[in-house]
Amino acid sequence: MEKDVEELQRFIELHNLRNKFGIIHFYAWVSIKTEQNSIPSTKMEVIINCKGLICAGTVALVGHDLNPNLFPTLFNSADTIMKMRDYINLEITGTHSRIEEIGKYFVNIIPLAKIN
Repeated sequence: MEKDVEELQRFIELHNLRNKFGIIHFYAWVSIKTEQNSIPSTKMEVIINCKGLICAGTVALVGHDLNPNLFPTLFNSADTIMKMRDYINLEITGTHSRIEEIGKYFVNIIPLAKIN
């Protein structure tokens, strides 16, 4: 978990994703693959909630038409693996704990612009 928190923090700082109020809210290209479904790269809003200055919180996909019974939309850093790749994108992998149909998933987030 500690490594995932470090990766998430590094991703936020590298892309300067905090707005002037310290909120982490940005547009990104997001692709999602589950055991049964997938969505190609789609522009979405992403919000990262941090607990203080340490980002040991959650990553949420908002402003989309995703069916939450088919695709994960909320990712807790304690329950997933988060890795930054090529200093560009954040990859999140995990297994949905409540909805069997989702099962294992892979999410790729490429930031575009922060929302002020």
